[in-house]
Amino acid sequence: MSDCIDALITANIKAALQTVTPAKGYNTDCGTVEEKRSLFQMPDDNKPFTMLEKLPHDPENDYQYSQDDQLKYMIYYFNQQDDLANNAQPLQYTDRNVAADFQKALMVDRTRGGYAQNTTIQTHAQGMYLSADENIAIPCTWMIVIVDRQINADNPYELA
Repeated sequence: MSDCIDALITANIKAALQTVTPAKGYNTDCGTVEEKRSLFQMPDDNKPFTMLEKLPHDPENDYQYSQDDQLKYMIYYFNQQDDLANNAQPLQYTDRNVAADFQKALMVDRTRGGYAQNTTIQTHAQGMYLSADENIAIPCTWMIVIVDRQINADNPYELA
């Protein structure tokens, strides 16, 4: 059996982010792209790292998960550079094109492979990623992506 519509949309976003490399005409190398796990773990190799997190539904804006729905994603980009080091470039310089490159890649197909009606970027910024227990604080560039999709309210494997 195929994945549900939400899982297909998530896979499409991940695939779009994986295209963000200088070889494909972008300024940014997205490095490894993974969905958020229960515990935050940077990859062992010293590459950039992109993390995709699907945010929970907002019950006030999505009454009983109706078929007209939005999915929200948080995308974090870690270049694994400590911009506090004396010889380091500031994050504002090293990551100045990340949000634009991610937006460009995501907007190639706003329908997420035909499973959604639209994709928009709600906001983006540079800041610190804090783990749930606040033991990890890592500089990053982040963005919130909104995907409008309509699924069958009785069967999340079917479009409405």
